[in-house]
Amino acid sequence: MSERSALESAPHKTQPSVDRSAGLRLQLALAAAGLGTWDWDPATDLVTWNDAHERICGFLPGTFSGKGQDYLALILPEDRHLADDALLRAREDHVEYRAEYRIRRHNDGAIRWVMSRGAYFYDNLGRPTWAAGIIADTTERKEAEDALRVTEQRRQLLFERNPLPMMVVDPNTRRYLEVNDAAAAQYGYTREQFLTMRTDDLRPPEDVERMISAFRSRAPGGAERGVWRHRTKDGRILIVEIVSHDTKLDGQPVLVVSVLDVTAREMALEALRSTG
Repeated sequence: MSERSALESAPHKTQPSVDRSAGLRLQLALAAAGLGTWDWDPATDLVTWNDAHERICGFLPGTFSGKGQDYLALILPEDRHLADDALLRAREDHVEYRAEYRIRRHNDGAIRWVMSRGAYFYDNLGRPTWAAGIIADTTERKEAEDALRVTEQRRQLLFERNPLPMMVVDPNTRRYLEVNDAAAAQYGYTREQFLTMRTDDLRPPEDVERMISAFRSRAPGGAERGVWRHRTKDGRILIVEIVSHDTKLDGQPVLVVSVLDVTAREMALEALRSTG
C-alpha cells in the first residue's frame, strides 16, 4: 500500500483548530532549528512544507506543488516500502511515524538520505484526520556510517583474517588488548586468555629484561623491527621477527604488532654458520 493510499483509506474529520494551531507552532519551532516540517491534510490531499523541507528536497522556496504524489515520486522505488510500511504501522497502531530512506533531489537529481518522523492526529472515534511531522537530511551521517563500515571491513581483512599472527598492545602496561585468530592458533592461547596476559608472558624468563628495556627505549611514532624468542603455551620456543608500529585505538596509543615465525630460517642459518 502506498503512503498516499494508506492515508486515504480512513474516514476523515476536521481536527479542532486548537490542535492545528498547536501543531503549527511546533512546526515553526522546528523550522527555526533547521528541520523541514510537513503537514498533510487528508481531506484535500494538501501537503504543506516549510522552506527547509523544500531545500532538502531540491525545490526553491514556494515551488513545491503541495501534492503528496509529487513527494512520493522523489523516493527511490527500492526504498518506497520503508516509507509505506512505517506509515501504515503508525496509522494502524497509533505510534510515531519514523522512516529513513533515499530520495532523488528535484533540482539536481542527487541521491540524499532523509529521516522523516511524525504522527497522525485522530478524532474522538480514533479516526486519523491529519498528520504532521519533520524531516532531516541524514546523508552526512549515513556516509559516515558507511565509511566506518568500510573501515571495519578493512580492519577485519587486515587484522582478524590476516594469516600472520597480529596483536594490539598497550605500550605502557604491555598488556594485550586484541589478538587475531592466527596469533591464538600459533601460541595455543585463546583470545580470552591473551587478553589477561602481557608481552612478558610470551618471553622466556631470561629475555624479559631485554624486552622491557626495548619498550622503554623505543622511539614513539615509528615502526620497529626485531628478532625475538617467543614461548608457546606448551613450552615450545619460536624465533620470530616482529614488526610494530604506533597508532591509536579509541584515542588510546597502542602498538600494532605483526609476528613472522622465522624459526626454520634461523636454524638453517645457524647450521650454516656452525659448518662454515
